[in-house]
Amino acid sequence: MTINPSITDPAIVLDACLDDLTANRKPEDILPRLRAIESSVKEPTLRAKLLQARAIATVRLGFSTESLGDLQEAIRTLEQANKAEGRADIFRTIALVHSWRGDCLESALALLRAIAEATVAQKYGELSLALIEAARLHIEMGRKRDAQALLSSALSFADARLPTLERQRAWVNLLQVRVACGQVTDAQTQLGELADILNKSPPRLRVLAQIESARIFMLSNETEKAEIALREATSFAPQELDSFELIEIAHAEAELLLSKGDLSTAALLIDKVVSRYATDDLAGREIVARFLQAQIFEKLEHTEHAERTLAAALIPPP
Repeated sequence: MTINPSITDPAIVLDACLDDLTANRKPEDILPRLRAIESSVKEPTLRAKLLQARAIATVRLGFSTESLGDLQEAIRTLEQANKAEGRADIFRTIALVHSWRGDCLESALALLRAIAEATVAQKYGELSLALIEAARLHIEMGRKRDAQALLSSALSFADARLPTLERQRAWVNLLQVRVACGQVTDAQTQLGELADILNKSPPRLRVLAQIESARIFMLSNETEKAEIALREATSFAPQELDSFELIEIAHAEAELLLSKGDLSTAALLIDKVVSRYATDDLAGREIVARFLQAQIFEKLEHTEHAERTLAAALIPPP
């Protein structure tokens, strides 16, 4: 969302920043705008929103500890002012950050609090969002069938209070789970809904859907179609060298290269992917990528490298 530079109303600037975060725009462009209005934001609800926005931008830059600090301050601000509005959303964001860090227990506890806050406030849209986030946590924990049950239930509700973007994100998550479970037929059927469901969706969701389309073709041994799907994904992705979407595509490309037997190229790609996940403190993703890396090393008969990679995946850092 682009706003006139002459507009200085903190609430308007903050809403624009939140819209840009939702659209997955560069956090390094959003943080200076938040800093510019920080000293003028005093009202507790607005202050909590600013802290939450800053936390989301900060964690996308890889600084999860700082992000959690802002989110905890946001909660304290609302509690001290006896304000219930926004608490469920902030606890859901806390859960998301913990999930990215690989701390499933803390994420689950934050989601329980989000569910409690949403229930007391009778914010049933927020309750649905918390349940969808719980499904994503199940995905991180490898409990894909449980995640599928939660997502299928959430998407079966004709609840207008669930924002279109969140419904689209949950739809993509359900597709990811079905592919991960090897449910090719169900995933193919779901893909038939793509044009309608992802109409006017952010490009990122298109990227993710095309990645899963490629994986469906891999499961069906249709490598040429998988390559086409990955090229389609790349066409929707930001083209900056540090684009996270390009890393996600590289992860799928490494899987495809492994299936084709191009092990040396796969090894180079997955090393880049593991490094980025580790740098961004995305423990759950890093573990999945390291398992793939170990498979590649094993095929290359690099047994020691494979063992070290598996150890790194199975034993969390101190």
